[in-house]
Amino acid sequence: WVLRMVEERKSRAFTGIHDFISRTGFSRDVLETMAMADVFVSFGLDQRHSFWSSIEIRALLERSASEQMSLFCGEGEKSDALRRPPVFDSMSLYEEIVEDYRGTSYSLRGNIMRAIRSENPNLPMLRSTDVKKLRDKSVVTYAGIVLVLQRPPTANGVAFVTLEDDVGSVDVVIFKHVYERYVNIIRGTRCLIVKGRVVYRGKSMSLIASSIRSFESGPLVQRVDPK
Repeated sequence: WVLRMVEERKSRAFTGIHDFISRTGFSRDVLETMAMADVFVSFGLDQRHSFWSSIEIRALLERSASEQMSLFCGEGEKSDALRRPPVFDSMSLYEEIVEDYRGTSYSLRGNIMRAIRSENPNLPMLRSTDVKKLRDKSVVTYAGIVLVLQRPPTANGVAFVTLEDDVGSVDVVIFKHVYERYVNIIRGTRCLIVKGRVVYRGKSMSLIASSIRSFESGPLVQRVDPK
């Protein structure tokens, strides 16, 4: 089927999703996966509308091959179905990135934190690049997704966390008394807002946490356990 698609594209550019489906012959499962991976964005459709259009058009093509279709469904009905206007709201950036990750395990639209910010305008504005420009002992509030959470047995209860945002990451040190105070939050989510003090050791910078809270992230970001 892939070779057929390539040959069809060489002979004539696809004019829309209905033209693509009718000329390539991909199965419904393949088309649905392609739709949610945003393959049809060049046709002016987001994942949600691509998905439902692929179902409808595939069904029409399957029915058109039967005698029942030729008897009871005219060309006007098929044409109307293909030209039907969008019936869903446009997808948000977060929804698009979530579907990208579900379909292909990555997204070209950017880091998931960028999408979360679009849904949570009240998150702290400072990114990792901003935090790393602050002076030693500056107090800052920073939001990010947990990439690494470690609490080595030899560290006397100290936890080491790497938080990622849409442009980089920040290393956070959580001393034992702070960790124990916020342990349920730390272990219950990957989305943390940390207030703390900037500390430099040579060229490396860490944020010494004094308080921690979580923020809403949607279904893509799950809880994390310390290693």
